[in-house]
Amino acid sequence: MDDSKKQLLKDIFWQMNEISSSTSTQTETIIETSDDGNGNIVETEVTVTRTYLYITVSHKTAEEMADQFSFHEDQREQMAELLADENNSLWSQVLYGITGGDGEIVTVALSQVGNTGGWVHNDNNKSIVPLTARQKYAILTFV
Repeated sequence: MDDSKKQLLKDIFWQMNEISSSTSTQTETIIETSDDGNGNIVETEVTVTRTYLYITVSHKTAEEMADQFSFHEDQREQMAELLADENNSLWSQVLYGITGGDGEIVTVALSQVGNTGGWVHNDNNKSIVPLTARQKYAILTFV
């Protein structure tokens, strides 16, 4: 693959996918617990400011891209054949190097991308991932 083919793939990728972001800051009151030095637990109300980074990843479907590139009927039939469910294991082999099984390991591995020992909460296609110990979080939305 030469550089012009690589650039063509990059261009098509960015036509298919969009990443946007925004931030918000929220002030919250939390309870911190500590030891007073005499073995007693002390609870203290502390006001913290947390910064949230909202990252939205959206993509077009194969059909939307076929429309954008004006695929003719033969091309649409070929695309449907390539995307048929019975070919999923073949795509797993090509994309992930998996030659056996049902590909479940790929699903598990992909679900952990970006999880660096923190916590991830999935709700309505959103993940909240701690970025640093300084009260900063990223909220990822996949559309």
